[in-house]
Amino acid sequence: MSTIIFSDDMTQPYSEFITDALHKFAEYKVKKIAIVGFLDNDQTYCGYYKMNTYDKVMASEHIKSDATMEIITANIDTIREALKNLEGQDYD
Repeated sequence: MSTIIFSDDMTQPYSEFITDALHKFAEYKVKKIAIVGFLDNDQTYCGYYKMNTYDKVMASEHIKSDATMEIITANIDTIREALKNLEGQDYD
């Protein structure tokens, strides 16, 4: 089943992203949702659907994990070089 969203302004750069996300939510039968939007004044707008405090903590941990993997991926050559330099060193 598809969901159709009507809006007076579907020209926002994130409109397609939100529509695609809603389709994925339906496909995966998502039960809880967190949304974070960053505003021009360095503030955020947060919205939650059926999320308790524990769920919010777990969502933040998943975001941190994604960020950590992006940092590692972006710096993988530097990390490999550092590991090569550690080989054979005595840490007593």
